[in-house]
Amino acid sequence: MGSIVEAISTGIVSSLARPGGNITGFSALNLELEGKRLELLKVLIPQLSRLGMLANAANPLLDVSLKSLRSAADVLGVSLDIFEIRRTDEIDGALLKLVQARPEAAVVAADALLLYSRREIVEALAKGNLPAIYPFREYSAVGGLLVHGANLSVLFERAAAYVDRILKGAPICRSSRRRSSRSSSI
Repeated sequence: MGSIVEAISTGIVSSLARPGGNITGFSALNLELEGKRLELLKVLIPQLSRLGMLANAANPLLDVSLKSLRSAADVLGVSLDIFEIRRTDEIDGALLKLVQARPEAAVVAADALLLYSRREIVEALAKGNLPAIYPFREYSAVGGLLVHGANLSVLFERAAAYVDRILKGAPICRSSRRRSSRSSSI
């Protein structure tokens, strides 16, 4: 896994500490971060009562992410408006609606389709004077001011190092090492 979004809730692994099977790698998102992003915005904007979220409705993880975000929003007394897209050609329209709705801040969902259009998203939210928080460090490279989440470049670099080690025959996880030592002692 180079940067799986949520390996546990999708059933790919039962535990990040011990994924089992032939899976190793990195997770880019802990679903609890959705609530943490809102908490950070609330610290920075104490009067925050309305939040807009740009999200990809075609992403199967959106429902799981929204549970965490809605839970935090309820606790903090913040209403949440979702501005959905399903394709890249819908991003401009969703951003226009988001800016016109005038929430006090915005959050961008963790999603590859949105990440691909990060420059357009950051520019539109800045032009609309909307403070926003982003899920990946790559948004900061195009002007996103507040990011709380994974640095995907680093995750993929580390995953490439794992692939290199695997191809050279090195065991990656403890369970592989245990099996190797058992088989050599037999």
